[in-house]
Amino acid sequence: MTDTATPSDVAPARADIPFSEHDEPRTVAMEASMIARGESTMETIEVDYFAFDEIHELVLPDGKQKIFHRALTEGDRRKYLRASNRDVKLQRATGDAYLKMSPGEDRAALLKAAITGWEITKGGKPFAFTPKAVDDMLELFPPKIIDVIHKDILRVNPWLLGEMTVEDIDREIETLKEQRERIIEEAAGKGGS
Repeated sequence: MTDTATPSDVAPARADIPFSEHDEPRTVAMEASMIARGESTMETIEVDYFAFDEIHELVLPDGKQKIFHRALTEGDRRKYLRASNRDVKLQRATGDAYLKMSPGEDRAALLKAAITGWEITKGGKPFAFTPKAVDDMLELFPPKIIDVIHKDILRVNPWLLGEMTVEDIDREIETLKEQRERIIEEAAGKGGS
């Protein structure tokens, strides 16, 4: 006589539905059985921190052209911070401090550090990606498109926002409020003509 009984530690397989990890009752039964036997139901996976290469694709507003950028590694971060370093001069006699601010250069340094490639055209022809081409793009692209790219880079590099002071955030809020008012005024002017 053959034993055709199903082992008690595994839910019976149904012939009409093949087993899959999404078969909830069977999965629950298997996990319960493993726990009862003292086996772990979790597997520890070691992370390879050297394999950090997170590339993001940003589709530009035309829906066709793309910019590829990455989350910065610690080395990229140091290069960016070195490129965006600000000079501070202290005047001993008066105690005044002068801080050289160059937000446009900071932004350009970040874009150069993060952009890894693209699928864009210039004059209807593919525009090859090179470090010189990035400089050209930063000089010739419309500011509103650079803003879109910059915001997406900030999104995937949240540490950049964490280094903003409250004053920086307040200045950004004021700039956005002014921009909003200007757009509303322009829209009202176009509608009223």
